[in-house]
Amino acid sequence: MSHISTIQVEIKDLSAVKAVCARMGWTFVENQSTYAWYGQLVGDQTARLAAMGMTAADMGKCLHAIKVPGCRYEIGVAAGMNGKGFRFAFDTYRNGGLDNVIGSDGSKLSQLYAIEKVKIEARRKGYMVRETARQDGSIKLDITGIA
Repeated sequence: MSHISTIQVEIKDLSAVKAVCARMGWTFVENQSTYAWYGQLVGDQTARLAAMGMTAADMGKCLHAIKVPGCRYEIGVAAGMNGKGFRFAFDTYRNGGLDNVIGSDGSKLSQLYAIEKVKIEARRKGYMVRETARQDGSIKLDITGIA
């Protein structure tokens, strides 16, 4: 059974995606055109796919992929809606293992992308960035100017 998801965040920077992969010990596979998932849709998911800007024919297709150690399924880095940027596409059915790593809705993956993107942009503008993990699981970024 598939639980197809795509994160509602526009991915514009592949270097931030690659930074997430390096941070987490995942493998970014450039130009991989398919990602591993259950392999077939279960039930009528036409409306759900349409809301994500996808069709059944889009399933499993991507421009790049991410391999996560210990997970049977992969994360696809696919073209974004209307051909702008990229989006993450994945199957979080429990047997695939991704839900334990990125969350059933990909919220952790989205958070990691945002953190890495902020760090890249801040450093590009000459700021120093310090990241601190808090006890509640949140992450604090301190961004300061360079003297």
